[in-house]
Amino acid sequence: MAFLGFQLFSWQVDIARLGYQNRHSKLSLRKLEAIPASRAMGFNKAVANRFFDLMEKVVERYGLTVEKISHVDKTGITVNPKTQSRVSSLKRRRQVEVLTSADRRQTYICYWASRAYMLPMLVFPRKRLQQELQLGKSPGA
Repeated sequence: MAFLGFQLFSWQVDIARLGYQNRHSKLSLRKLEAIPASRAMGFNKAVANRFFDLMEKVVERYGLTVEKISHVDKTGITVNPKTQSRVSSLKRRRQVEVLTSADRRQTYICYWASRAYMLPMLVFPRKRLQQELQLGKSPGA
């Protein structure tokens, strides 16, 4: 890293970063999370206010209570780890393979405005349910 014509070594950058973090203890380095641009542009104060106005009209029209308002959310869970473990292999081998699954499991979570919730519902894309797929699941899911 060059700064004003001077070459900085990595240990100098680390010392500068640690000094900055000590001076500004409320700040932290975080990994950026990727979100689609359409989602970022679509979620603003005007859209959120419009949603809550419509929600208020529906609640008043049908006389809904918190026990009758629910939300179901779906998330995809991949079976493959993001990082692979390191293994020992011969020096001249060009590739070390690992088999991965292309499947993604889907989990549905349902909860109500009264703070009650159902146990997660797991959806497997197979005709016959194998007991191995249920290892490590939440009790009752």
